[in-house]
Formats: sequence, C-alpha cells, structure tokens
Amino acid sequence: MGVLQNGETIAVKKLKLSIPGVQDRQFENEASHLMRLKHPNVVLLVGWCSETQYIPMEFNGTYVCAEKPERLLCLEYMPKGNLRGFLSDESSGLGWDTRYKIIQGICYGLRYLHEEWQLNAPIVHMDLKPANILLDNNMVPKIADFGLSRLFSEEKTWTCTISRNGTLGYMSPEYINKGIVSTKSDIFSLGVIIIEIVTGHRDYPDDTGTPSEEFIEIVLHNWSQRNMIKKLSGVSLEVDYQQIRRCIQIGLDCVKIDRSKRLTISQIIKALHRPESADPSNIKGVDRHQSEQRQKKTALLRIRVIFTTVVFVVLLKKRGISQESCMNFKEISSISQKKCRNRKKFPGSKQAPSPPLHSPAAPSNTSGLLPTDRMDSLFSPRCVWVDGPIIVGAGPSGLAVAACLQEQGVPYVILERANCIAPLWQKRTYNRLKLHLPKQFHELPRMAFPDHYPKYPARRQFIDYFEHYAAKFEIKPEFSTTVLSAHYDNTSGLWRVATTSSSSSAPANGGGDMEYISRWLVVAMGVNADTVVPDISGLDAFDGKVTHVSNYKSGEAYTGKRVLVVGCGNSGMEVLLDLFNHGARPAMVVGDAVHVLPHKVLGKFTFELAMLLMRWLPIWIVDKIMVLLAWLVHGNLGKLGLHRPATGPFKLMEKHGRTPVLDYGALACIRAGDIAIVPAVTRFGKGGQVELTDGRTLNFDAVILASNVPQWLQGNDFFNKDGYPKTAFPHGWKGQSGLYAIDFTRRALSGTFADAVRIAKDLGNIWRGETKPRKRAGACGRRCISVFW
Repeated sequence: MGVLQNGETIAVKKLKLSIPGVQDRQFENEASHLMRLKHPNVVLLVGWCSETQYIPMEFNGTYVCAEKPERLLCLEYMPKGNLRGFLSDESSGLGWDTRYKIIQGICYGLRYLHEEWQLNAPIVHMDLKPANILLDNNMVPKIADFGLSRLFSEEKTWTCTISRNGTLGYMSPEYINKGIVSTKSDIFSLGVIIIEIVTGHRDYPDDTGTPSEEFIEIVLHNWSQRNMIKKLSGVSLEVDYQQIRRCIQIGLDCVKIDRSKRLTISQIIKALHRPESADPSNIKGVDRHQSEQRQKKTALLRIRVIFTTVVFVVLLKKRGISQESCMNFKEISSISQKKCRNRKKFPGSKQAPSPPLHSPAAPSNTSGLLPTDRMDSLFSPRCVWVDGPIIVGAGPSGLAVAACLQEQGVPYVILERANCIAPLWQKRTYNRLKLHLPKQFHELPRMAFPDHYPKYPARRQFIDYFEHYAAKFEIKPEFSTTVLSAHYDNTSGLWRVATTSSSSSAPANGGGDMEYISRWLVVAMGVNADTVVPDISGLDAFDGKVTHVSNYKSGEAYTGKRVLVVGCGNSGMEVLLDLFNHGARPAMVVGDAVHVLPHKVLGKFTFELAMLLMRWLPIWIVDKIMVLLAWLVHGNLGKLGLHRPATGPFKLMEKHGRTPVLDYGALACIRAGDIAIVPAVTRFGKGGQVELTDGRTLNFDAVILASNVPQWLQGNDFFNKDGYPKTAFPHGWKGQSGLYAIDFTRRALSGTFADAVRIAKDLGNIWRGETKPRKRAGACGRRCISVFW
C-alpha cells in the first residue's frame, strides 16, 4: 500500500522473482494490458516502475556484478479486499442483492475483455478466481491480476500452450489436459465463480454426481430457508428465486466439459437481463415449494420419533431389561417427545433426549412403566446430540478442521479442556520460542499469515494468528470441557463422548457432566496433548525444583543455579541456551542418539533447503546430503557426547516422528564448556544428588523434564505403540466407524492441515449425500439420522 502526493491511497504490487526473464515478460504483459484497459469493472493501473540495480555479490570466491530487478505495479486501492473473503453458503454472509450485483459486475468486466476493449482481439484472463476479484467500498467487483493473460490477434480464437499456469478448480478441462486456451477458458472459470457466489462452495454436478435439476432444487431450498428466517425486506421472493435459478443454470452451462457448448459472455449477460415474469404462477410455485418443504419436515419429525423409539428399545435390550417391563409403543413415543422439551443450544447441534426428572416423593410405579432407577441408568444426566462430528481439541488442528467443515457446510462441536484456543501454544511454550519452519508451512487452510510477519514468526505472533483465525471463521469451542471417555456403541452405531465441565457456566445439575453423541469423532489433540513425566527412580525424593518443559517460561528464575535438563530435543536445546543466557549453569542428559543440524546451510534455512531437495530427490539421498553438510559445519559431534543415529534425520522423522534438532547457538556453549553433556540418569536422591549411568554423582538445584511420549494413544486398533496411526501418511487420517485423527502425520503442521482438508471433504461428501432431498420417503433410512435431529 502507498500514498500519492495528492493523498490518494494506492495498492502496490511487487512481482516475485522466479526464473530469469519470465518475470520481465510477465511484468510487461500485465503493464501493457492494464495501461489500455479502462472499465468500471477492471482494476485501474495508476502507474508502474521497472528498475534494474547492479549489486556486488560473491560467487566462487570472487565478487561479481549481479542484476537485481525491481518490478512494481501501482493500482487503485480496493478497501474491501478480494471476493474470497466474502464467500459463504446460503445460510449466512452477503444478501442475494449484493451477490447478484457482484455476478453482474464480473460479467460486465469479462465482456469488456473478451469483446469490447478492441475489436477481434480478446484478452483471455487465464486466472479468473475469487482472489483476483477485488471489491471497492460499494461492493463493486473489479477484475485484477493479468499476469497470465493472453492477447489474441485478429482471426485467432484459440491457441495451445505447453505450460499449465493457473489455479486448480478454476482451470478448464481442455486447458489442463491439452493446453488449449480460448475465451471459453474464462467462461469455465466464470461458471465456477458464479456457483461459488451463490452456494458458498465450488462443487458442481460434474464433481458431486448430482443431477443438474436436483442441484438447482437444493440451492433454491437453501435460499428459501434463509429468506423465511431473515424475511428480507423490499425483495420479492419470486424475483429472487427466478434470479437464483437463472444464475445457477448459467453457472452450470458455463462448466460443461465440451467448450463448444458453453455460453459466450454476451449470451450470459443477455440471460442475466431476461425480464422477470409477473405471472402469478411463479408466486404459487414458490408457495408450493415451501409447502412441500413443510411436509418434508413433518415427515422427518415423525421418523425422528420412530427412530428415537427404536434406539430406546435397543438400549433396553442391550442392558438386559425384559420386554415385559417396557411400556407399549405409544407410551415410549410419548415419553420420547416429553424428554425433548428441555434442550441446550449448541452451534450446529441439538440436544438428545434428557431423562425425566423424578422427585424422591413420587408415587411408586403402578402404570407398568419402566422403574425410575432403571430409566435413569439408561442415559447420562445430560445428553447432547451433535448433527455433525465431535472435534476433541481446539488447537491448530481442531481449528483447521472446523474452518474446512464450515466450507463444506457441515455443523460441528469442538470440545476443549482448557479455557482458550491453542492451549499448547498459549500455556505450555516458553517465551523465546520461534517456528523452525518458514511461516508458509504453518498456514492454516483458507487464511495466510499477515505480510508483515517475519519469515519465522515468534510465539506471540503465532498465537495472535490463531485468535484471528478463530474470529474470522466464528469458531466457538466449548471451553473448560474435559473428555473423560469416548467409546463407539456398536448397537446404535454412534460415538458416545463423556465429558465434565469446570466452567462457571456449567449447569449445576449433574455437576457439569455431559455426554455428547454423534456419528463421527475427530481426535485433534495431537501427540503432545498430555504432559508425560518419565519414570525415573527417586524423582519424587529429589529436593530441588522439578518442572516439565511445558511449564517453563524463562530462565530468569534459575539465575546462578545448577539445572539439569532431561531430554535433548529442540525444546531441550532451546531451554539450555535460555538458561545459559540468564546466568544459570545448565547440563543436559543425552540418553539416545540424536541428529543435530545447523540452523542455516548455504544461506538457506535447513528445513527449507531439505524440503526443496525432497521435491526432486528421494529422502535417503536428502538425508545423506544434510548429514554431510552438518558434518562440514559442526564437525564430529560424537566427541561432545552427541552421537548420530544410523537412520537419517528426515527418515527418522517420517518413521518415528522425531524431529532433527536445530542448533541456534547451544553447540558453541557446549564446546566452550558452559553447558555440560551427561549420560542417562540412574536415579535421583536427596540433597539434589543425581546418579548417572557412568557411575558419577552430581548435585543440581533444579531439574527440567524436556521429554514427551504419546503414551495415552498406545495399544488400540487405530494407533501403534508409538502413538501414531498404524496407516502411514497421507492415509492415516481415517479410521473405522466414523473415527478421524489429525495432527499425527510426523510432517509438522503442513501435513496436519492437509489432513484437515481431507477430513472435511470426506465428511462433506457424506453430509451432502445424506441431507439432499430424496424422491422416496422410504429411502430415508438410518443414513439420514443427521437430518432427523
């Protein structure tokens, strides 16, 4: 962003440098096009700058003169940002008038590029997507970013290219498969955008397998629900429905596989301007549509009561209650309906039937109904039915799954035992912590880091990013809710998650205990969710202070003290350095072999270089290269007591989840004798004594435990003995019976967030398949349970 001399605010775009020569062509392409384009729906180029500086740079031991090009575009400032941030489904977000206005504006801008700016010389944008549609204060859309555009000469309607540049999901099939470029490529992208503006997602019938007519009816039904709830003033329902139907039909016509069957931009605008019919039958059609929906709701309510009864009877039989002691069908249905009166509201969830309240002075059971004590034993004191999945954990993984589920239109409930989001980062990390990977590898889905953040954000910046992410997607977990148990009920096919709440808002009745019931369970706590204290003899008798690294904040409290750090991972190394910087006398226990790599190699950050090499080389070769580079930088670390494992650093990370240790200065302190390396501990004793495996006994004032083993997940059908899914990445995110796991990839947050997208897409497909209208009432079996509740 910048400001001109007249006070006008402008946006400044700096082209990223990649391959020499390509950025020059891209810059000249965009600048030359924009300088000639003048239209209310195309972004205005205010000016541009092209400059090449020559700077000295060392190459092979000598200094040479190297080119440093700078390419800048000065564009009019769009205060509302791009369209991507305003897309949502039919239930919320922008009103229909605004969406229709945006669709019209995009079409006008595209018609200018294809047909109006210069006769017989259309401009094909080639990267039309919501992120390249900017909005001013009046929500007027303007097409931007012409870096990939193609200018066709006269009498040339299409061309073929070898390279494939663009955004998947918006690129036309003929361009992806054969490299064919034409104005119909932009039409395909426009169709996806129109569907996305109307529905909030870019799925269309060819992707979902839904017939076009059924797809249109689903969209109309969703908008009718929104209109009935919000009762938009000044908008006639019949006109809205005609516009919505017309826009969806246009979108479907634009995304046809055969490009010859797609509409031209003039045909699209003509279809948009088709006059609304004043035929009263349109209003009757809308009323009839709403009446049909009410009839469907009534039928679903009846099925819900029947289903409740069936589940109730199954639970009775499962608990060994004789059929003679049960009430008849009508009595069961009556009680089932009465139990649904008292409900607690949760976003995207509905409360399951609560047990009836029985007074101690109530008369004895004489009506043949189930005895009070037997009835109470069937249900938890408070039950909550969740339409979508139950997500356990509101850390980065849980937030990522929640945001992706919102995009898929799937409701959910997040349970978090702490009183804040990302508690591991907020409460169990030390102050000097920084990310070890560049920020792009830690981005959550659908939201990038702010541009002003450094390449390796600090702890506080990362926490702020999480809070902004939760606020943007309106993620509201159930805080202070601890999961006591979660088990799958084979009889009902449901997950039953028992919890207890310690928040002040927890109901007094039942002591805050609650049972959440759902068909799906997403475990998003990760391998570091629990604090694990190693079992070392005599640790309880140690006189000094014993602290886990998750509770360590700074070395200020340890100034002048002898401190033993148990564990030689990244946390242990950074705590050692922090203790030394605050005047402590630290020592570190190294019991196992460990890979220590330099923070930077050849001017690049180590992890960044390794991931770059993995694009072209197998992991074992990358391991060889990184170990060789580490040896050249650090020498033989075995002399310091830091022996390397036989398995390479990144193979070890992939196989066992052990991240290589990065050196930020601790090795220099170890070489200088400021930090001691000691072998494993045999036992702790009184008076601060610590016995080592080499026979020595040393005295320490404090001990910091920097070990974390995911013991809580070991030994079941889904997780192996190391606490990771038995199925390797990228297939370890899905188990059986509706169980999903995230943050167990051994690939840091980048692999975690890839799993979030996979989980949400899988649940979204199931959800859409079960909630779409069905022709036969009898087809609504147990698969539609999420609709009934």
